[in-house]
Amino acid sequence: MDNSVAYELYLYTIDTYKRLASTLPLDERLARFDPNCFSKLGELELGDEAFAAVSVRLMLQRKYFVRGKDLFLRRLLKSAERDFASSKDVIESLLDSLDALNSQSIEFAFGDGKVVEGAFANVEDVMYGVLMHADITRAENLVSVPEHMRLVALAPYIAGREQILLQFSEFLLNAGIKPLSRKEEASATVSFESKDACRQIENSPFWRNLRGRDLGDEDIEKKVQQGSRDDLEIITAVLLFKEALGRRPLDPSELNSLVARETIFRWGDYLQAAELLEGDYGMSTLVRYQEDGSALVKLLPNVREPFLIEGPQLIEGGHEIVLVKRNGIWKIWAMR
Repeated sequence: MDNSVAYELYLYTIDTYKRLASTLPLDERLARFDPNCFSKLGELELGDEAFAAVSVRLMLQRKYFVRGKDLFLRRLLKSAERDFASSKDVIESLLDSLDALNSQSIEFAFGDGKVVEGAFANVEDVMYGVLMHADITRAENLVSVPEHMRLVALAPYIAGREQILLQFSEFLLNAGIKPLSRKEEASATVSFESKDACRQIENSPFWRNLRGRDLGDEDIEKKVQQGSRDDLEIITAVLLFKEALGRRPLDPSELNSLVARETIFRWGDYLQAAELLEGDYGMSTLVRYQEDGSALVKLLPNVREPFLIEGPQLIEGGHEIVLVKRNGIWKIWAMR
């Protein structure tokens, strides 16, 4: 893997790491436990929360500390040492911290006389014995040591690795590296119960991943004829609202006539709404009626030509127009 791609991938995974780790904070007293201060052992919270915080970090960290993995941290640091020569001292400091962490002396001795030396080896017992695998030999090692003892022994090591990981991510960000991001110029979709439907949308390339097909004039005419009176009134109201937002200068009087009277003050000068719909926005002809009497119509961006969506699908982006009926007339209530 190219180094630049590896750095982007690293930052992407670290973003996920931080999101998950932040939901399960590791108690600072446990993370910084000093084996020379056993008198403070009774102050530590070693229940399920501590177990979860340590276990989740172990699983998330594994890809950075196993040789041969794309994001093996030592290899990344060595690469960064060459790629960012002007900041070589920063990378060397991180490598020194990693070496110091791995050289710390710790061993687990079991009742059968077996000894497992080193924090990394004991971390692997946890990973292979219970978290990601179920190796019987390693699991026997785990049950031979009380859980709270293992937490106290390994938490500072895990916290130290986390600190190095986060420091390296900050270094890459400061160096101008950005997390891996989507590069395709097409929408992402999730389809449900639509195995028989085909992806035949060609005239609006952004939506080519949708299960559906392009629509011609005759298709559109049939769709309109199949709609109820309310459907047609709602679609007309949304179309007029969309067209009014697309004209410059904006005409507040025209727009005020299309929205529910009690919402006029919320729209302001309508400029924000107009900016949200800039570009090739297309309007769905499917009206969804809500239990509260309102109706929803979807607006999608990058629609060059009409198309039909077949089957239930999750679609990213776009906006929804909410309408309510006032004195027998459908009015725009909100856009979200």
